[in-house]
Amino acid sequence: MAQVTIIEAVGSQNSRPKLRCAAYCRISTEIGGQKNSYSAQVNHYSTKFENSETEMLIGIYADEGISATSEDKRVEFKRMIADCRKGKIDRIYTKSISRFSRNTRDCLKNIRELKNLGISVFFEKENIDTANITDELMITIMGGLAQEESTSIGQNVAWGIRKKMRDGTMKYANAPYGYKKNHETGDIEINEETAAVVRKIFEMYLGGMGCRSIAEELNQQGVKPPAGQMWRQNRIGEMLSNPTYIGDSIWQKWYSAGVPAKRTKNTGERDMFYVEGDHDPIIDHITFDKVQEIISSRRIPRTSPQERVFSKKIVCGCCGGLYSFHNRKYRSKWECIQRSNYPGSCEGIGLPQSVIENTFTVMCNKLRRTYKDILIPARKSLNEIKLRKLGGDSSLIDIYKQIADLKEQQHVLTVMRRKNFMTEEKYQAQSAALDIRLMKLNGELRRHTKSSDEDGIISQLDILIDCFENMTEDKETFDEELFSMITENMVIVENKKIEFRLIGGMRFAEKIGGE
Repeated sequence: MAQVTIIEAVGSQNSRPKLRCAAYCRISTEIGGQKNSYSAQVNHYSTKFENSETEMLIGIYADEGISATSEDKRVEFKRMIADCRKGKIDRIYTKSISRFSRNTRDCLKNIRELKNLGISVFFEKENIDTANITDELMITIMGGLAQEESTSIGQNVAWGIRKKMRDGTMKYANAPYGYKKNHETGDIEINEETAAVVRKIFEMYLGGMGCRSIAEELNQQGVKPPAGQMWRQNRIGEMLSNPTYIGDSIWQKWYSAGVPAKRTKNTGERDMFYVEGDHDPIIDHITFDKVQEIISSRRIPRTSPQERVFSKKIVCGCCGGLYSFHNRKYRSKWECIQRSNYPGSCEGIGLPQSVIENTFTVMCNKLRRTYKDILIPARKSLNEIKLRKLGGDSSLIDIYKQIADLKEQQHVLTVMRRKNFMTEEKYQAQSAALDIRLMKLNGELRRHTKSSDEDGIISQLDILIDCFENMTEDKETFDEELFSMITENMVIVENKKIEFRLIGGMRFAEKIGGE
């Protein structure tokens, strides 16, 4: 009988390396009680792994005073995920799903990525371990509940903030330009260095300077702006209208809604709260009121109907951007948006409304006299191209020829009526008969073939031809209806011309002003 010798086990605790564990903890607000919760979470994980034989703590990732509705704001959470991708972590511990994320989509996205990396997450409160794949449904459910909890908490916090606004006890989170925050009381106090800039801005405006000129002057003097690298005219305009500088406050000009919360400008959807004498003023009421009077006197209606007809239809030939209308009291004009926002970045010229209108009118008058030499041959060429594409299909070619003949007859009828060679009654009767025949032929054509690119262009050329056939004489003023009907857009080209891009792919350049 064979002899058996037992080799005693020496223990497995040293045969496999310990799992490298990380702990993640987070609190949402900076209230004292929540800070104690944060400290408790850190202490809990610091002692949890002291006597473990299979796991060791390699780090605690803690976000303090940050909401979990969006992971973008959680610096430590993002650092933990980055370390996971580098292979530094084998397992993550966290108190609950709501600590890990209150957004179901982000929660599942991160857990699935971690599982693909071979990293499990254990949620202590829910007793869920992502190492068990069957727990994913439970994670979805709990994540949804956490999102609802986050929404409920957000609503409670928002209610508390609105109550402070209503009671006049709301404090600034960040001090406006010209002020500094007293971190002991939470109030704002005048910052004499930046307050001097605020007073200077009001003085320059009262002295006749506009917002853009003030911004340029401050930039030239090297005055540091509230944000960004340069002063902008819109920033100056906001400051001149801001009652903060007379010691008053307006609360809830913006509000947050949805999950994740999206910041939205309040245009009447929510109550706003005006608090008088909320803090020390930088500007006296008399000066502020004078500035508001000047602002009102310079403000004229944004756009007239004719200004709207050019909206988003003027293209800069230098940078390719759009033009916008700048409605100033003495020199209103259309300007390249790029050049207006960033002076010196574009050479596109500005044009008054009347100059564009006159240029279009001159172009139309020239085209009225030459359309027979330009538009009609173009339509004929497209018809020929279409016929060649049809090849040997004689039935379709015959339909196209009949349609072309009927359109020619319509043209002749229009000319005869305009020259009073026939009565209106007879013209209407014959025109209606031609329309019926055309309708039948077009219906038959659609049954035989699908519409081609040439069909759409030919239809647009027909519209152009009809427009200029019906112009019996040159136009003396701008025709807004004609512009809207035939113009796709226009380009202000460098050599001081406007290229009008009409329907049907037709382009006509005209010297600015029609000189």
